[in-house]
Amino acid sequence: MTHENIDKAKQDVKNAMADIRDDTANVRADVKAEVKKAMADVASTVDHVMADVTADVAELKADVREDGAENKAAHVRADVNADVEKANANMRHDAAYANADAERARTHADHITADIPK
Repeated sequence: MTHENIDKAKQDVKNAMADIRDDTANVRADVKAEVKKAMADVASTVDHVMADVTADVAELKADVREDGAENKAAHVRADVNADVEKANANMRHDAAYANADAERARTHADHITADIPK
């Protein structure tokens, strides 16, 4: 092997190692994003269940009252509060997904731009 061939082989090995490092970082970013999304899914489900439970408790408390109009108003308030909490949970869920995707894209972009000669 000539000196040029040895230098080219060394450079090829360096390039291959850099590609492996980039791919590993991208996989880590992908896994991290998917974990964040899964956690957001769980949190959203828990928030929805809690909103329903809170509404049910408020409705049960309202059922104890004897005034029919006040009872109906309490049921409506409980349902509206539950819907608002669910909407907030949905917004938090969507924001968590967007943030996870943005973080993943940043990591991928960092590795792509790192290969561009300066």
